[in-house]
Amino acid sequence: MCKAGYWEVRVCSSCSVYGRNDEEVREDSELNPVSLYARCKIESEKAIRSFDSAAFCPTILRLGTVHGRSYRQRFDLVVNLLAIKALNEGKIKIFGGAQWRPFVSVEDVCRGIVHVLQAERRKVKNRFSTWATPGRTISSCKSVRSSEAHIRSGC
Repeated sequence: MCKAGYWEVRVCSSCSVYGRNDEEVREDSELNPVSLYARCKIESEKAIRSFDSAAFCPTILRLGTVHGRSYRQRFDLVVNLLAIKALNEGKIKIFGGAQWRPFVSVEDVCRGIVHVLQAERRKVKNRFSTWATPGRTISSCKSVRSSEAHIRSGC
């Protein structure tokens, strides 16, 4: 988007750039990628930010684990998988479950993106993390009941 002689660029990245962390992370937290996917996201962010200037205004949104309904529903994402299992089988089985995930609904992601698009340039020229706070463990998602799964696919 070009406005008044400068380019505004909005990019969705991933909170996977923070990797495994025992502490709550913020936008300025140290990056700790543990996968190729996360390393590629970091390199993409660096490439985009390398063009940062008075004429180029990048905003990077680091999204959490997005869940919710979609036209091309993904069932490899933990919350969506648990919701479909609850709907189809009436129960879910969780192995371990202490893994922490920064879940965020697709509706909240959309609201965040719209907010950034409508905000003044000086207020959004940065990086933002977008997920529900606090995050949840996978085992805390077992509260999805099969009777609710058709209404919401969140935990």
